[in-house]
Amino acid sequence: MVDLLRIVCWHLQMLEVVYLLYCGRYFYPVLVFILFMGCATALVITLRLQRKKVMALVNECRLTPLVWDGWVRAISSHRLLPGDVMVLQQGKALCDMVVLQGNCLAVESMLTGEVCGHNI
Repeated sequence: MVDLLRIVCWHLQMLEVVYLLYCGRYFYPVLVFILFMGCATALVITLRLQRKKVMALVNECRLTPLVWDGWVRAISSHRLLPGDVMVLQQGKALCDMVVLQGNCLAVESMLTGEVCGHNI
């Protein structure tokens, strides 16, 4: 419903711009065009910066404490396999995992993708 409303408002705004251009009033349509181009440019720059951050995180390699044969050993995060038992440290986790012992604090918005999440 919200998307339909946005589409209708956008079409009405474009019709208004076309009408004002037809009437010979150029200030408002030019202003709308400049604002649109500024917002589009800011969006592209933001998306490129976010993409660089995600790619840097994907290529990041950290030493991860892994429980193996009853000993805790540090291995590269790229060498983790499904079923490995790790020791969680404070900070960010670089993979999906299940907590076997203890507890964990996670931000729900990171799990669900919602803008305003709750701590679980």
